[in-house]
Amino acid sequence: MTIVRGYSDLSLAALKEDDPVIGNIEEIKRATERASELTHQLLAVSCRQILDMKVLNLNTLVRNLEKMLRRVLGEDIELNTLLAEDLGTVKGDVGRIEQMILNLVVNAKDAMPTGGKLVIETANVELDAAYAGPTSV
Repeated sequence: MTIVRGYSDLSLAALKEDDPVIGNIEEIKRATERASELTHQLLAVSCRQILDMKVLNLNTLVRNLEKMLRRVLGEDIELNTLLAEDLGTVKGDVGRIEQMILNLVVNAKDAMPTGGKLVIETANVELDAAYAGPTSV
């Protein structure tokens, strides 16, 4: 659903305001949002998370998303990627990580209505017990 929604946004951005196809694409976008929300609700009710955990390289994932992310951001926001050459692998669900990155990019775009610069960086980080432990708020 993330990819369909992303390409719907890209298509809407590329069309003129009076294009007769806009209504159809907006309906596709609304349908993907409803489907995503319904899926989320069903998973919450069933208390099951459908995860496809795989060992993956985040650099590869970011490179695969980069073209779409640039389109989502538009021309007024510069996207820079700083990808660590010696990056280790992680175990995760590709779809969820892609969704997370896309959500962060869309939020960043909304926070920069007059343009700006967005940097996505990968790095090896070791977190100790103090960092991972409880925090006082």
